[in-house]
Amino acid sequence: MTQAFNLGLLANNVNSSGKLDGTTGLTTSVVANTIGSAASTALTLQSAGTTAITVDTSQNVGIGTTSPSAKLHVESSSVADLAEILKSTDAVNGRSVIYMASAKNSAGTQSNVSMEAQSVSAANADLVFRTSGSNVTAGTERMRIDSSGNVGVNKVPNNLAKLTVRSSANQFPQLFLEQNNTEDGWLYLADSTDGSNTFSRRQSGATSEKARFDINGNFMVGTTTVNSGKLNVVYTGSYGVYVGGAAGASTQMIFFSGATNTGSISSNGSNTAFNTSSDYRLKENIAPMTGCLAKVQALKPVTYKWKESGLESQGFIAHELAEVCPDAVTGAKDAVDENGNPIYQGIDTSFLVATLTAAIQELKEIIDAQATEIEALKTKVGI
Repeated sequence: MTQAFNLGLLANNVNSSGKLDGTTGLTTSVVANTIGSAASTALTLQSAGTTAITVDTSQNVGIGTTSPSAKLHVESSSVADLAEILKSTDAVNGRSVIYMASAKNSAGTQSNVSMEAQSVSAANADLVFRTSGSNVTAGTERMRIDSSGNVGVNKVPNNLAKLTVRSSANQFPQLFLEQNNTEDGWLYLADSTDGSNTFSRRQSGATSEKARFDINGNFMVGTTTVNSGKLNVVYTGSYGVYVGGAAGASTQMIFFSGATNTGSISSNGSNTAFNTSSDYRLKENIAPMTGCLAKVQALKPVTYKWKESGLESQGFIAHELAEVCPDAVTGAKDAVDENGNPIYQGIDTSFLVATLTAAIQELKEIIDAQATEIEALKTKVGI
């Protein structure tokens, strides 16, 4: 077809030869392989007397609507939803959008969401999800998947993790793990007010914190306060810390100072041993202990009553013991932290065993020498 002519589209205007004719109605021009409408006039295609497709004067195509608002606007009155697709040919800054909206309510408003392929470079694009937008390019970004497969919720993802989640408020949980569709489960919160990370349990509509990491890497269970330790446990049940191992002999805990093993806690199925490293390969300048009987004589064992519990006990005063056996005492007398809170001294009486053993040996030498002198005297006097 090479000649332009006017084609009148009217109901029942097909002639006996099967050709469309008529001079009234919507005037459409056909030139070669092109069908066009008159100036400032939309082009429509009908099916069964109902407009199925509309191409408006802005070249927006509507399916199921005569007022398309995007390059492709699809509307279905049967399910009361719509979809709009917008594609840009700009390879660097372009975007392709699928825009969806619910039916308008009685107040004339509707809820809108969109899914957008957004170019970030000539070779890469992000997939962006938005809500509450008034058109295909507006709305609040809720989630993004970048070209590396990283996912960001409420923020642009980064290369630090495959999933990055930002809450809308300082103390709003970022993650909720629900069980059995009951709204019971676990919540995770990264609190930007103090830098802590908390883990809480939601049960029967109530939420209670169970553990947290603070900004300094201290871990707290059953408390929100750090008590001068990396691990802080406060409990009201039977056990504060439960450590188990395989049946029979096993080591439950190992202690290191740098790369050197300094001790362990182990059991043999019946008893527990608190072990301090004592291998000869860790030591040098080994020599026998001397003067231990005098050290024992200098010790000041006492009885006392604990202030908090009122229980009576016996032992040593830490700073007094430190004057005789300093390796049996930790801490310094009257020490306090930066807030003026006391840092109490402690005693490990196992470090007295070697001193007491050496003192007994020294005492035996004295006894043995005296016994020899007594026997000599008895022989001299004829006893």
